[in-house]
Amino acid sequence: MKDTIYYIDQIKKSQGISSDYAVSKLLGVSRQTLSKYKAGRSTLDSDVCLKVAEILDISPFEILANIKASKSKKPEVAKKWADLARSASSTAAGVILSLSLVSHSPETRAAVDSPAPAPTQGAGALYIM
Repeated sequence: MKDTIYYIDQIKKSQGISSDYAVSKLLGVSRQTLSKYKAGRSTLDSDVCLKVAEILDISPFEILANIKASKSKKPEVAKKWADLARSASSTAAGVILSLSLVSHSPETRAAVDSPAPAPTQGAGALYIM
């Protein structure tokens, strides 16, 4: 299960960081807070989840749902949170895939590569004074 420690490790890996001090600075938390995260005495709050999502380029909802799943004492509730996290992850992946396909389509490339039409005078022209 993806918990707070998992995300801290992913940040270290993705950023090439080995020290907890550097991770705490990157997240904007104290070293003591990071130590509590790693010891399981505390979990990421929503502000830190947003920062982690930004660093790892993933959905903040995925992180929040995984944290909720890891904290839940009831297996059925943990499973629901984990399912929501997977859903958020696959939805985000689908959106990214769709955007990459659209941005690479011949129609999109032609529209991006074509110069914008020159403004014309008359009806429909916009004049700024």
